[in-house]
Amino acid sequence: MVEVAGPCSRPRLINRTTGTTLEFGLTLAGSDRLVVDCDQGTVILNGVDGFHHIAPASVPPEHWTLAPGTNPVHFRPQTSEPESWARFRWRDAYL
Repeated sequence: MVEVAGPCSRPRLINRTTGTTLEFGLTLAGSDRLVVDCDQGTVILNGVDGFHHIAPASVPPEHWTLAPGTNPVHFRPQTSEPESWARFRWRDAYL
């Protein structure tokens, strides 16, 4: 799960291990929260469905996964203020 807070525009999350990018075509104010559940494939913006904000260059949320081992992930919005951030929550799983 990824939570993104503004202020920023066109938030983008890049997994350098897998080469996949999650990108959203919107501008977040400082009070906005974008929550992406990669397991469920959902995007919630301020408590309502925000799936339509996924940018065309983005992978679907359910395809943005972590590989075993180290996964450098970069938060690279098009524009941002120092207060913007991205927070990640995950759990290790083995088959």
